[in-house]
Amino acid sequence: MATRWREEPHYNFGDGIYQVTSNTDPKFPNTALFQGVNIVYDKDSDDPSAMHGATQVGTKAMGGVVSGLFDYNNGDKAIGVAENGKIYEFGSDWEEVSGARATGNTTTAGVRWSGTMFFGATTSKNLLIMTNGIDAPVRYDTTDGAEPLGGNPPAGGDFPVVWQDRLWMFDGDTAYYSAVGDAEDWSTAGGGGSVSVYRGQDGDITGAAAFANSLFIFKRSSLYFIGAGLISTAAIRNIDTAVGTVSHRTIQRVAGSDTNKLVWWSEHGIESIEPTDVSSGFTTRNAARWIQPLLDRRNVDNMVRAWSLFNLPRMEYFSSYPVATGTIPKESVIGNFARPHRRVRWTRADKLNLTAGMTFNVSN
Repeated sequence: MATRWREEPHYNFGDGIYQVTSNTDPKFPNTALFQGVNIVYDKDSDDPSAMHGATQVGTKAMGGVVSGLFDYNNGDKAIGVAENGKIYEFGSDWEEVSGARATGNTTTAGVRWSGTMFFGATTSKNLLIMTNGIDAPVRYDTTDGAEPLGGNPPAGGDFPVVWQDRLWMFDGDTAYYSAVGDAEDWSTAGGGGSVSVYRGQDGDITGAAAFANSLFIFKRSSLYFIGAGLISTAAIRNIDTAVGTVSHRTIQRVAGSDTNKLVWWSEHGIESIEPTDVSSGFTTRNAARWIQPLLDRRNVDNMVRAWSLFNLPRMEYFSSYPVATGTIPKESVIGNFARPHRRVRWTRADKLNLTAGMTFNVSN
């Protein structure tokens, strides 16, 4: 008896990549893709489309691997840091900044910078605060360039976060906070101070973020938070004893279209947290189970170099990470969060060697 084949058309591939099983498995979702490279979803559309290309910013290269990119003052200036120890700004092209900390910063390969904007009352300026956990913190503004951050901040402070009108930094298992409204005063007399975070448990702090009117503090395998109006060791509450973060630079707030989450890389994959009715007020969830086989290719020993961005207009979480034995990110995944109360859908990008990124407002 002759075998007859029947074509079965599928018109909806709106659920993104699914690699939990093979694409021939009966359990494979009809609305999923087995591969989806350099394609994205336009907001909540179910139709994947080709990803836009990339354009080089400027014609000059920074003097080494780019180890940090930042938006100064919401679109005023793009700032870059390179592994040659220098800090750059973009005008008509990339040029070295002025100031005492414009050069001479660490040249150790693989060290990555973090940054945030806050006000400095001593200089009466909006400052970009940049840290890497090795050099003393740096402040930047368009007049003075890169200078040491004053006010006696923690010398090894890293992961700068603004919460409750204070600048926070972290070193070891201690959280440090500045005076109210002033990144340039860390004195006890001025209202600054520090709190230890579950000292002796799960090592050092690996990241932090302000979310849902709380300060979230990550270690490698655990997660904590401080609620609004509370600053003390006793006020720190543990949320999770199995999930922390491997890279502060992957932590992003995902918000819009009825979505309000914090998303990041843990030791296990990509996680999320959102307000709930549980006793702690929050619960963690795996945000990328459908692409776990892709994420399992990561180089677990170098995930500190992974980084992520959130593109609000497109509702996309873009994350780049090292794989196999590589130390520089070689693979990227894109999570589309545009469908409220529905599963995140993921695609891939094959852009290689992306070591840092930023979202930049092209105009104020």
